[in-house]
Amino acid sequence: MPKSVVVYGPTGCGKTRNAERMLKAFGLQFIYDGYSGEPLLPEGVLALTNRTDIPGSISFDEAMQRVGP
Repeated sequence: MPKSVVVYGPTGCGKTRNAERMLKAFGLQFIYDGYSGEPLLPEGVLALTNRTDIPGSISFDEAMQRVGP
């Protein structure tokens, strides 16, 4: 299980709507919608953000490719 995953994408792209699917696919436990880049993200968190400048984050499209159909 990854410690945490940060997924970015523009408002309305489907991050929140698909959060439960991503949570399960990544084997995480909690959803943090509206992440703004705080330095300490707890383990087991799927963090959703509009920011594209957070190191190690992945795009919504990439996340959904990992989730599958």
